[in-house]
Amino acid sequence: MKKHKKAMIALLIVALFGMILACISSHPFVSRRCEVPEEYVAEIRAQSVGVYSKKVPLLPIYISIEQFSAGRAYYTVHYFPFGTLGMSYSLTDGFCQENPLTGLQ
Repeated sequence: MKKHKKAMIALLIVALFGMILACISSHPFVSRRCEVPEEYVAEIRAQSVGVYSKKVPLLPIYISIEQFSAGRAYYTVHYFPFGTLGMSYSLTDGFCQENPLTGLQ
């Protein structure tokens, strides 16, 4: 009976962890290190949600907006279980990849 109880507890912990990851990846945390217009933050968050790709199943958990200059916001997306991606966004040009996905070695 103890084996079943331990297995059930382990299954519940895994399920809870999965639900937390799903919630965070659909609403990643955003950190602003500078003043950024709210419309930029909304666009960056909307573009960054979900799985990175079908071949590389990384989940976004944290977005750090480092700089805003000349109408362009520069930010880094941090993925679970590992990896970061440097991006930028402007209202006129849209999204641009500044640094490739790192941390996959």
